[in-house]
Amino acid sequence: MNERKEAARRLCVELDRLGVRPLPDGPTMTVTGVLEGRTQTVALRTFDRRLMWCFVWPEADFSLDPVLPAGEEAALARRVRAVLGLPEPAGSGA
Repeated sequence: MNERKEAARRLCVELDRLGVRPLPDGPTMTVTGVLEGRTQTVALRTFDRRLMWCFVWPEADFSLDPVLPAGEEAALARRVRAVLGLPEPAGSGA
């Protein structure tokens, strides 16, 4: 299994362990975590010749924010879980 697929598999396992439903998308190399109807997507991309997990922010024209290198899937899953647990901003309609 290649490094990208293995990293995505590890992240899915860790998200599931934290009660977050993982939705992997192989063609885009993204994983979306779903918790109580809220979602957060992360993408696996190369930055400075390193394979990095990045938060995807659709509100900011789908900008990518590098967070952690591949291999740190347990820590990334905890961060995704934390983001999904944040309160909705006022006026968001949620």
